[in-house]
Amino acid sequence: MANCHNEFKRFLGEIELTETETENLKRGRDSLRKDRIEKYYEENGKRKPSFCEQGSFAVKTTIRQDNKDYDYDDGVYLKHLPEKKEEWPKTETVHNEIVEAVEGHTDTPPKDKTACVRVQYKKDYHIDLSCQKRT
Repeated sequence: MANCHNEFKRFLGEIELTETETENLKRGRDSLRKDRIEKYYEENGKRKPSFCEQGSFAVKTTIRQDNKDYDYDDGVYLKHLPEKKEEWPKTETVHNEIVEAVEGHTDTPPKDKTACVRVQYKKDYHIDLSCQKRT
């Protein structure tokens, strides 16, 4: 049986995030949360949302893709929504609030995707913000 341990370690070294890349993600996340989103909601008279890391970063499996891009998935939990789901704003409305909150944070405009708002950073990573009702 072949011993592939060294090959696996080499491959892992190619896809695993460095300490600097991990710190960049955390710094970007914290800045979006505090300097942009919380501030936006506070300035607009709404309760500040809470946040929860999601996806691969939460389970410590984040890797660099073939294109060297990597990401952080952040849940934005809205606490100010009414109890009745029928009274919630449309997804587009909430996404527009998040886009407005993070606009200008990076040189690349935020991208409103179907399931999230994406903030692209120059250093080959992005942060996806998904909005949810906190129960």
